[in-house]
Amino acid sequence: MYDGIIICGGQGNPKDNIQMIEICKNLLKSGKPVFAVGNAGLYLALAAGADTFKLPFGHRGINHPCTEEGTSRCYITTQNHGYGIREGSLPAGWKTTFINNNDNSIEGFCNESKPFSGVLFYPEGCPGSRDTEFLFDRFIRQIMETL
Repeated sequence: MYDGIIICGGQGNPKDNIQMIEICKNLLKSGKPVFAVGNAGLYLALAAGADTFKLPFGHRGINHPCTEEGTSRCYITTQNHGYGIREGSLPAGWKTTFINNNDNSIEGFCNESKPFSGVLFYPEGCPGSRDTEFLFDRFIRQIMETL
């Protein structure tokens, strides 16, 4: 039994990984907290009903600025993905949480009423920048709220 799950990793076209999308759909049905990181964010978005597309230029490397929606706070992130979430495809009940400042693509999203969220960047606490470590803290709080 688990209290919450973090999904990470993946490669290539996320639509090709049907098994992982199905796993994510089952996780969403469980109602337990789910946090997807990197390409796994694309699997979670597809499981939620969003669409993905191949970026003209993949997001690879360090120092990618992303702004948190509803704030003027910009975070410097590490990224390694060649696909994005199609603007306007997140279904009702889901919202964008982060935007890439370089090309205005979606970099983060969440469910508005359930503890499901994902980011396409890597919010690692260490090594390197700790700017987005709060995302893991938020996930742990969601788990504690569901116990």
